[in-house]
Amino acid sequence: MADSSSPHHPSDRHAIRLRGPWWCSPGPRFDEGRAIRVQWAADVEAENVDAFVMRRAFNRPTGLEAGDRVYLVAESVEHLRAIELNGQAVWTCEATESVTAVEVDIVETLQPVNQLDLTFALPRPAPPRVTGEVRLEIAEVR
Repeated sequence: MADSSSPHHPSDRHAIRLRGPWWCSPGPRFDEGRAIRVQWAADVEAENVDAFVMRRAFNRPTGLEAGDRVYLVAESVEHLRAIELNGQAVWTCEATESVTAVEVDIVETLQPVNQLDLTFALPRPAPPRVTGEVRLEIAEVR
């Protein structure tokens, strides 16, 4: 969902797709001992879990200048409940809400190397419908 206060239109942005591999852990908190590598959440066998966390590392985009914005965009991500970047919550959603697209300005939270966690909560008995993508969009101020 585009932030209406953003001075940039999404078509003016440079996109960096955060493709696989991702680490996937069952449960509402990431557990390295139970994590498996997957290409994306659509590959997750989630029949017997109520929640899972997708984790991926990425580097800070190069060439950012003062005033540039970096947005984390997730599309077609039904059942997404929380986004953490470097251990800090940057977005949450109540279980009663239905969200399929998210856009969050993360420029202030970026580190040289970043850890992104996406938490999904699944209604029983529905499998996750996470068919979209996650990407960074850079809006340059020049």
